Amino acid sequence: MSSTSELYNKKCYCTKCSNNQQGYSFVSTQTLQRHNKRARYEDMERSERNVSVQRNLTDIDFETTSNQQTGPMEAMGGQTNSPVWEGAPISDDEVAFSNESNGESSDGDENDNDKESNGGEESEDNEENIVEIEVEEFDTEDPFATPNMPENLVHRFIATFVVMFASRYVVNKGAIVLIKFINKLLSIYEQDFQLPVSLSGLQSMTGFSAMTKGIKRFVMCQDCHKVYEESVPAPLNYDFVKLVAHTVCNCKLMVQSLSGGLVAKKSYLYRLGYFDLVHGTIIDLMYNLFLGTPKRMIETWTKIKKMKNNDLLAMQTVAATMILPSDYTKLKTNIGKGFSHMKADEWKSWVLVYSPVLLKPVIPSNMFNGWMHYVKACRILVKPSISFIEIDQAHRYLQEFCQSCEDTYEPKALTCNMHLHLHLHDTIRDFGPVYGYWLFGFERYNDSSLSQAAPIKGNEPLPPSTFPLQSLKELTMSDIDYPQLLDYYKIAYAMSNLISYHDARLSQYFINNRITKLKLIDLLGRTYIGNNSSGKRGSLVQAFFHSRNGQTSSLYTGQIQYLFIHSFTLPLHPNHRASTLHQDQHVFAYIQWYNSTNDNEHRDEGIAIYLPDFSADNYHSILPVHRIHLEVATAVDVTDMNEERMLVIPMPKNIMPEAFMNN
Repeated sequence: MSSTSELYNKKCYCTKCSNNQQGYSFVSTQTLQRHNKRARYEDMERSERNVSVQRNLTDIDFETTSNQQTGPMEAMGGQTNSPVWEGAPISDDEVAFSNESNGESSDGDENDNDKESNGGEESEDNEENIVEIEVEEFDTEDPFATPNMPENLVHRFIATFVVMFASRYVVNKGAIVLIKFINKLLSIYEQDFQLPVSLSGLQSMTGFSAMTKGIKRFVMCQDCHKVYEESVPAPLNYDFVKLVAHTVCNCKLMVQSLSGGLVAKKSYLYRLGYFDLVHGTIIDLMYNLFLGTPKRMIETWTKIKKMKNNDLLAMQTVAATMILPSDYTKLKTNIGKGFSHMKADEWKSWVLVYSPVLLKPVIPSNMFNGWMHYVKACRILVKPSISFIEIDQAHRYLQEFCQSCEDTYEPKALTCNMHLHLHLHDTIRDFGPVYGYWLFGFERYNDSSLSQAAPIKGNEPLPPSTFPLQSLKELTMSDIDYPQLLDYYKIAYAMSNLISYHDARLSQYFINNRITKLKLIDLLGRTYIGNNSSGKRGSLVQAFFHSRNGQTSSLYTGQIQYLFIHSFTLPLHPNHRASTLHQDQHVFAYIQWYNSTNDNEHRDEGIAIYLPDFSADNYHSILPVHRIHLEVATAVDVTDMNEERMLVIPMPKNIMPEAFMNN
């Protein structure tokens, strides 16, 4: 006899199984039990239609107590044959509820006789029916159907809910408190049912302990991450030697309980079902990006003789000529001293500002190109605001960087910190931009967005963090700069009939020359200043401008000479009606722009090349502060032809996109 016929040796006469020529089907013992339960529940539902709900809760008899076994059916290893534990198996001799109405029996002798009389064709039909029923009836099993469970459906639900909730979400003595609370409620509502007073007793009553019988418990070190099975004798202290370490971990494995016994050291966070250890833990980008990998790469390049002492001195000489934004730390002597004792903000300056300029002539091109993948990723990830597309782009850069490290360097150069680079996109997706949680001692104001469909004129609202404006005394604008202001208003407001204040008596459409200079201005967490008498340089910035055809746009770099406020009242005009929405106060930056070049030598590194002198001033020198795109750092570079040029390194910044460009 085949193994299939030995397994499916029970006759079932339920509605589904009797829908064939034989009037029954051969099924397994477990399937027979499920069909019996289904028949009883169907019969119960039919009787409930004729009685009230309250009477059903007290009068329904499941007629199963005498036939149920005292313990759960278990297979090898504490598991059953089905994914859901069958807590109330019926004996092999039991007759199905619906089978009794047909006057049939399903005892063992009759099964044997019928099996001999069935042909091969019947067996194939039965096997097809069996497979169909197994899939269809999978969800009808009751995993909590144990002898100790109450027959009252409400009480059964309460017991099931409490054991699942307490076992999954409640720690320490909270389970006992919850059980006592539920029992108190049952007493108040005069119910003749009480839950066991302990969690283990409740698990035993509901069959929950049998469901988890095959689950093993482990203990893991929080430092070296070695795993021990809790049931196997383990040392008091961890004996694992970590990678690249020379000594054992020696962390405590066991702790002394209140009763004096030794128990496994554990964290109750692991018992919280809603706590995802991976997605619930933040990778700090300050340590991951700026205190780990950059230092490791410097050590690696030095070790393999790709970066020597004379290279360090040469890089320090160039670094001394570089101009950085005020909130970036300048590396005065650190590079020449071998990058010693550098802090996170200094490494940040090295990665984002110095390294793209200084490393190219020092290390081989394949190493430099691999490093630039890392720099590009950092430029994206440190932005105060980031899109999902940018997160994916940064992740690809980090993948390329890690792959280049694996292809270029020895395995010892690779670290676990580099592996964590590949999980940063998950951290940012879960917790948002890094400015909200990294450990630098400052944050940026990044929750404002100034979107305008029309061109920016300079009188649009500023972010709240900008105020109060630190203004100086009111004064008159120099006659050298005033023509640029007049031309700007003519173009911005499309009013070619505006005239100079010198001719104010001739027309009401004139631009006055009274301005109020600002000491500084704070825009979205970045402070901008102009040249002043104390010798401080004006901020170096970039802004977008349209090309002559108006189809493309380009970034231009310039230096803020001064910041100022100017008031202009829009006059009554046939084409420009005065509006209550018009704001008289305009906030501008007077900027001198550097001459651009067509040199794209450093384009792949994201570095632009300019001439170190300014172009002639025009109306573009009057720039609304709203249109400042970002701040930049600069470095002086001398070509082989002994020509001086300026390298411009953009700083990560979330402020005006292309939508704020003027014509």
